Amino acid sequence: MTKGHHTGEAAEEAAVDPVKMPLSPMPVDQEHQLQREKHGHGHGHGRGKASHPPSSSPRKIAGSFERGDLKDAPSDIDTDKWSFLFAQDVQQHPASWPSTDVAMTRFNEDGYITMDSFLSKEGVRYLQDQVGQLVREKSSKVHLEWIMSPHQFLPPKDNWVWPIATNPIITSFVTKLLGDPVVLFSAQLAIKQPHSGTHVPWHQDGDNCCTVWIPLDRVDARNGSLQVQPHLHKKYVKTIVLPAGGLEIHHSCTPHSSPPNTSARPRRVLILRFQAVTEPIVGGPVEHLRTGETHEKLNYLIRVNRRDATAAAAADDDDDDVIENGGPLAAKKPKTSTKHAQ
Repeated sequence: MTKGHHTGEAAEEAAVDPVKMPLSPMPVDQEHQLQREKHGHGHGHGRGKASHPPSSSPRKIAGSFERGDLKDAPSDIDTDKWSFLFAQDVQQHPASWPSTDVAMTRFNEDGYITMDSFLSKEGVRYLQDQVGQLVREKSSKVHLEWIMSPHQFLPPKDNWVWPIATNPIITSFVTKLLGDPVVLFSAQLAIKQPHSGTHVPWHQDGDNCCTVWIPLDRVDARNGSLQVQPHLHKKYVKTIVLPAGGLEIHHSCTPHSSPPNTSARPRRVLILRFQAVTEPIVGGPVEHLRTGETHEKLNYLIRVNRRDATAAAAADDDDDDVIENGGPLAAKKPKTSTKHAQ
C-alpha cells in the first residue's frame, strides 16, 4: 500500500508513459459539459464548475443546491460474502492505512493519495463481469461515462457497491477527513471504451467532500487515467498509474480532469463521492441504469461509530465536536495547492 511506487508491468509501463507533461489549458468538451449540467455540475463531485487549470491557487466555485432525501446506508451488508472483493492486506488490516498520520499528512500535502492493491484479482474479475453485464443491459438513454447510482438500483443481494463504499479502508479515511458520519451522495461508473471517451475538463469539487476513484482496469496515460499535479506551483500534471483494483482519493480543492482513451484497452472506474453531513444535501433526478426511467437521487448516511445522525448534524454548531471527530477536511487544507486531472 504505497503511493507512487509500482513494480513489474506497472513499473515498465510507467517508465514509458509521459507521466509528467507541461501544464496547458485544456478545451472544455461540450458533450461532457452537458452531462455535468445534467447530473449536477460535476464529474468529480457534482458541485464544481469546469475550469482551465489555474495558474495560482485553486478557486472554489459554489453551485446551487436542492435539498435531497437522506437515508441510512444498509446496515445488513454481509461482509463475509463480499470479502473476496478485497486484497488480503485490506481484509487483514482494514483500517491500518488510512488511519495513519503519515497517510493523512501526505494527503494534505499532495491533495491525493493512492493504494496499489485495494481490490483482489478475483474481485476485479468479478466486478469487470458485473460491469460488463450492466453495460449490455443498460438503457440507451444512459451514457457509458455516466452510469449513475448503481448502489441505488442494483438488487440488494447482488449490490456490490455497498460493501466497497462501506469498507473500513474508505470509511475510516473519509470520516477522519470529513467527520463521522458522512454522506455518500453519488456513485458512478465511468467507462471509456478503447479509442473513445470524452475529455473531462478541469474542474474542482465542492466544499467538505472527497472523491474515491477505483479503477477496474489498469490505468495510465494512454487510456484516460486521472492526472494530478501534486504541487500547483510546479506547473506540471502527473498521470495516475494504478493497477486494476487500486484506489485513489483526492481532496475537494484539487482540480482534476482526464483525457480521452487513446489505447486499445478499456478504462472502467467506480467513483464514490462523499460529503460532510453538515453540508447541503443535493437532490435531483437520476436515470435508472437499466430502464432509463427518471428517479429521485437518494443520498445515504454512513456511520462508522453508528452514532445518531441528528447529533452529528448538530456538530456544525460545536467546533470542539467537529475537531474531535475529524471535522470537515480534518480542519486542514493542503499545505500547497494541488491539481488533478480526472
